[in-house]
Amino acid sequence: MIVLFLCILRTLANCGWTLPGSPAGVTFNCAAYTQGATCTAVCTVPFYTGASAVYQCNDVGGSDEWEIAAGQTEISCSAATCAVTIPGSDAAEFKSDCTNSNSVNSQCTVSCEEGFYGAPTSFTCASNQDWQGSLPTCTALTCSSLINYVALYDRADKVECASTGHGETCDAGCKQGYEDDSNSVYPLPYRCEDSLGGNVGSWASTDAGGLDLKCKPRNCGATVTDGSSVQIFTTQYETVTISNVQATCGVTEYESRCTVQCREGWGRNAEQFLCSENNPPNGVGVIWTSLSGNLPTCTKHNCGSLIPGLSTLYSYSCASTEYGDTCEVDCIEGYTADAVSTYACQGDGWEGVPPVCTPLSCGDHTSLMPSNTEVVDTCSGNFPSSCNLQCVEGFYAQTMTIYCVSSGNYIAPHNITCIEISLQNATIVQNIDEGEDRDTEWTLFWIFFSIGCVALLCCCYAVYFIYSDPDGDKRGIGKKGLTSKQVRQINELQDQQKKLILDMPEFQQLRSFLRKQDTTSDVFGGLSKDDSMRATSGIALEISDKKGTE
Repeated sequence: MIVLFLCILRTLANCGWTLPGSPAGVTFNCAAYTQGATCTAVCTVPFYTGASAVYQCNDVGGSDEWEIAAGQTEISCSAATCAVTIPGSDAAEFKSDCTNSNSVNSQCTVSCEEGFYGAPTSFTCASNQDWQGSLPTCTALTCSSLINYVALYDRADKVECASTGHGETCDAGCKQGYEDDSNSVYPLPYRCEDSLGGNVGSWASTDAGGLDLKCKPRNCGATVTDGSSVQIFTTQYETVTISNVQATCGVTEYESRCTVQCREGWGRNAEQFLCSENNPPNGVGVIWTSLSGNLPTCTKHNCGSLIPGLSTLYSYSCASTEYGDTCEVDCIEGYTADAVSTYACQGDGWEGVPPVCTPLSCGDHTSLMPSNTEVVDTCSGNFPSSCNLQCVEGFYAQTMTIYCVSSGNYIAPHNITCIEISLQNATIVQNIDEGEDRDTEWTLFWIFFSIGCVALLCCCYAVYFIYSDPDGDKRGIGKKGLTSKQVRQINELQDQQKKLILDMPEFQQLRSFLRKQDTTSDVFGGLSKDDSMRATSGIALEISDKKGTE
């Protein structure tokens, strides 16, 4: 009974519906599953690929199991996938990564690579293991030819970039009048990078701290002195060396101004200078530049050979009179100086302190005083004073002067001898009078004599003028009536008036009329044209007189 039951169970046993281990991706559809049956296992399409294999249901250790048939290889199915790289997406403008999403029916996105602009697209891995979809349209990003920040920064040099593509760099620098202000690198490179949108990139600073370009004004230097280099412009910029000037400039930054004038002792000429570019546009740095194009004209000051303010009390002779030269000043002869002073020629003229001059003393004058004399007023005894002396009372009045000269000695041009006034000493007085100098008396005599002679000659001429009148042209004393000259002048005047009347057209008409009348009334009987008119008061009167005589 038991054996029968076991046989029935054995008959009813089979290998089952699946392969041992249930390998992934295998489709195992069999018509029979009993012992001895065979079944072909295939990979499930379209998701798996691999070669099919035949399995047989066998009794293995008392149980039925599927075993690979003789001559067959265990089935191995691999998942079906598309290529990792979508065809065409490996171009420079695209990017995609489908490594983990390239199985059948999976999707992968292709977008524009950095530096390009465009909308991304999607691809699907089809059952035939081909990607289905279209690549996006990607346009290369470019930046403007002028760095955005540089275009707005007034201290930056506006230099256009040679390369403006994505990833390209362009150096930004300061204008010539400015210099770098604490950037990590100079010139500072800017890189063309992606923008927030669109196909136009933006320039980004590559500074280590992310800072944009910073510039500060250059400096021309605080002083302009003899030998400094400056710039002038005539037809072109030219660097020259300036001489004999001195200037301390309070503000020395680019575009500041400074007045440069001649140094002390070289005149007062000055010019305005501007801190500007050195030989623009190709030069480097800044330099003081004359606004007028001229340099100050500086000439060494000459103080002249005369020192103003010094009186004739001082003696000096200045051989060199230009700025910096010196001249020694001493006292003139007759004075002693406390010390010789030295004057220096400065920018405004001679400067110095004159010496103190003390007049020489001629000492005591009493030894030069003649007997019986006394000093009038005072006698200082110092150069250039004089002492006036006169005879004392009781003696004839005489004076003399002694002079204190520059040598420190007294001199007396003449001496006097004081004579006592005495009647008993007449002989002595007479002798003194005879021996006295008569020059003054003779001089006065000849002066008065000359004046008398001149007066006498004047009187003689006056008498001659009054009493002599050979032509009768002078009235003279005692003469009455008109002179001969006056009579001649009156006659000449009457003749001129008569001729003037006879030549008048009115008179000629009247004369013609009267002549016509004369034929009947004999108005002009006995009157000729040449008869002189003795009166000038009127022609009618003259005619009337003629008629009366007839």
